[in-house]
Amino acid sequence: MGEDGGVTSPSGPARRDAMGRSALHYAAVDADNVTVRRLLDEGADVRAVDGRGFTPLHFAAQQGNLEGVRVLLAAGADPRAQNALGNDPLRSAMQAPQDLELVINELMAHGADPESPNAHGSSTATMVRLMERQDLADLMGIRLSG
Repeated sequence: MGEDGGVTSPSGPARRDAMGRSALHYAAVDADNVTVRRLLDEGADVRAVDGRGFTPLHFAAQQGNLEGVRVLLAAGADPRAQNALGNDPLRSAMQAPQDLELVINELMAHGADPESPNAHGSSTATMVRLMERQDLADLMGIRLSG
């Protein structure tokens, strides 16, 4: 933890902390898109995974950071990357406190697969069906009764 109580991220685009997270992971978590761009310009690995398999795109999607999602995808982030539990950024986006529909739309436009199962055999499509969210089903091109 930093002096202000916040998490201290590693400096430099390639350095990692004890959890395997890079500065790009932290910038994505914080929705600090200026830093995301700078780190990418400095050569940060857009597909870097932390100790639990999360990429910066997982974190940007989880935060509902539409701009960050767009920047990371444009830099080559993989919308189908799976963390250690088999969850992809689309599944992470389901936790977004804002811009959920816009983030989903962006991920889908770049090849995210709502039917891709995680390590427990559950997919984002399954989650949407259980939630009975027709709006999200429409965005993902799935049927609620599927």
